[in-house]
Amino acid sequence: MREVLGAVMEWVPAWEADPENEYRGAKAIVNVGAIEGGFGWRVSRTPHRTDLFLDVRVPPTKPMAVARRQVLDMVRGLRERFPDYGIEGEVYVTAPGAEIAEDHPLVAALDESHAEVFGMRPGRDVTRWFSDASVLSRYGIATVNYGTSTGLLDTIKGADLGQEGGRLILDFNYAYNPSCAYNPRWDCPLAPPENVLLVEIRAGEQRYPDAEG
Repeated sequence: MREVLGAVMEWVPAWEADPENEYRGAKAIVNVGAIEGGFGWRVSRTPHRTDLFLDVRVPPTKPMAVARRQVLDMVRGLRERFPDYGIEGEVYVTAPGAEIAEDHPLVAALDESHAEVFGMRPGRDVTRWFSDASVLSRYGIATVNYGTSTGLLDTIKGADLGQEGGRLILDFNYAYNPSCAYNPRWDCPLAPPENVLLVEIRAGEQRYPDAEG
């Protein structure tokens, strides 16, 4: 297994340095996600197989069929190089990358709101970790990763992730209905005008039609 892992690590820099795998100046990333092998109940027994899991990031500009073929070509090369190891390969998940046009109304709304609060429009970056944007974009739902991480500022439920670089960390998947959505005995906090977005946010808890509040 050590020889095979070494050969894979030789391949990783070539994938990461390939201009086809770059996106807006950000290089691709390949991680060794896990190595699974052996028997927990008897560590002295040689396992009959060992699994190596690779996390290969693919830019939205590259068709997943092409990326899948290139990864399997690497596996076939390993099989030819180490014929006695019985090497096999399989691509389990092919989640394409996501992108959104700069002239999309959602981007314009975020630019306007951010500039009103911070005096400048937000910077652009490439998110190379998997996010809900990849899934939602596949179903035609315009999505933006806004902020530096995940989690809404939620002091009630303890999800306060604070700030980074003068920016508040937001993830609308954590949006929830406050207590006043269920019972009129509770008072709802009033959001200031600068916290209002003029676009539809299809994330987080939705308002219940039979709520009393």
